[in-house]
Amino acid sequence: MKKLPGEILLHFAKKESRLVCGMMSGTSADSIDLAFCRIKGAGLPSKREKGAELVLQHFYSHKMPAFLADHMKNIPSLGVKEIAELDVQIAEAFAEAFKTGLEEAKLESDEVDFISSHGQTLYHHSRQEGVRSASLQLGNGDILSSRSGVPVISNFRVKDIAAGGEGAPLTPYADAILFKSSEKRRAVLNLGGIANITILSEDRNEIIGFDTGPANAPLDRLARILSDNSMDFDVDGKMASKGKVNESLLKRLLDQDLYLRLAPPKSTGFEIYGDDFVEKAKQLHGTFDYNLMATLLSFVVHSIHLAVETFVPKTRMFDELIIAGGGARNPETVRSLKEVFAPIPVLVSDTLGIPSFAREAMAFAILGNDAVFGLPTSLPSVTGAVAGKCLGSWSFPD
Repeated sequence: MKKLPGEILLHFAKKESRLVCGMMSGTSADSIDLAFCRIKGAGLPSKREKGAELVLQHFYSHKMPAFLADHMKNIPSLGVKEIAELDVQIAEAFAEAFKTGLEEAKLESDEVDFISSHGQTLYHHSRQEGVRSASLQLGNGDILSSRSGVPVISNFRVKDIAAGGEGAPLTPYADAILFKSSEKRRAVLNLGGIANITILSEDRNEIIGFDTGPANAPLDRLARILSDNSMDFDVDGKMASKGKVNESLLKRLLDQDLYLRLAPPKSTGFEIYGDDFVEKAKQLHGTFDYNLMATLLSFVVHSIHLAVETFVPKTRMFDELIIAGGGARNPETVRSLKEVFAPIPVLVSDTLGIPSFAREAMAFAILGNDAVFGLPTSLPSVTGAVAGKCLGSWSFPD
């Protein structure tokens, strides 16, 4: 007899551990990342409880089909029909990535308890004045569950928005598990398309987290322009290293950016720091060149430092800054962050056993795991919601 959804989730909760596949595609839309994670227990660590304990069994990055990546790079041109189709097509691409990921990990689908999928963000409200809070991720959970043959939890952001929150960032909850320390006061900086920072605390009500501004989003867009679309990003920061910072432009960008002055809770996206931002910077600079790349990278680093100086209380200043995400693989970004934050040590998360490129997929595996137990996985101190909510919607195969 077929099990009811509640019986399936109860079965998961009773298991000693669960094998969860966290799935994520970032703002660059160039790949689908999969983290096969063995997770024991649930919840945030405390003085009395261990909380969730995670081991990354396998990581796999699957190239996003070119036609889907092209659509995501031209969002303003999409109509309702194209968006509806993309929701299905991205779910099917995720299912194909899952199938290939299983082969890479030497796993069978019935060994994976469920998929925890962030999907692909099409739109996020970005705290723009007069704009209603809303967020849309593509990659329909029902389609993904049907095609993969395993349960899926997805659509993580909407419930936090319904509770009055930003819907982002969501990963600070997972950071408190992945980077817990009783000896160090840690901050975690994720350098995806957007930069977000988490100031950790043993008290969930005192965890601070917010989007500081851009990270890779404008840099990747400029790299595509400078390479005539032959490169999706500035490999090893070589373009930026060949340029010289336009100091007057840097000052103007920092002074005129309204988002940087907004107090947390706040979140942003490529609606602010995408093509229009790069075009505006080019008009002020005069041309697309390596000097503009160096200037935008400097803007990213200084906007992060400014956010910490402005919005992190002195009593909460950290002993270590841990960086993760695609930007952690850009030597110029890492070098510049070390310069502005000295003498505070800046460490790439890999040195602590958390691969920088896997951290977000691992984070969503954690959010899905804790949803099995009905735990509130949003943090009001981060998103501004009226209360913590158990995030995500479940889908089950036929």
